[in-house]
Amino acid sequence: MSVQELHSLPYEEYMGWYEYFSRRPVGWKDDLRAYYIMGRSGMSELKAKPEEIFPSIKALKIDGRTKEELDSNEVNQNSFIASPLGKFFAQTLENKDA
Repeated sequence: MSVQELHSLPYEEYMGWYEYFSRRPVGWKDDLRAYYIMGRSGMSELKAKPEEIFPSIKALKIDGRTKEELDSNEVNQNSFIASPLGKFFAQTLENKDA
């Protein structure tokens, strides 16, 4: 997105995106993956929780939802429903109900 497009956004939309990225920071999945790799690559004595190391994961914890909830509710379902196969299944289910 260019700076000109950013300046042309309505205030409500701008604040909506601001809130979205403050709740779901860019790179939180990468940070969680790094934490898991650290734990499995010989740092088994790692006592700190992921939110104590990575601020992006701390923001998710403050938001109140866990990684599993975000993965299952938003990422997996939305990406499947948006896919051509997901649309096909949705249409098939609608036709069965009718």
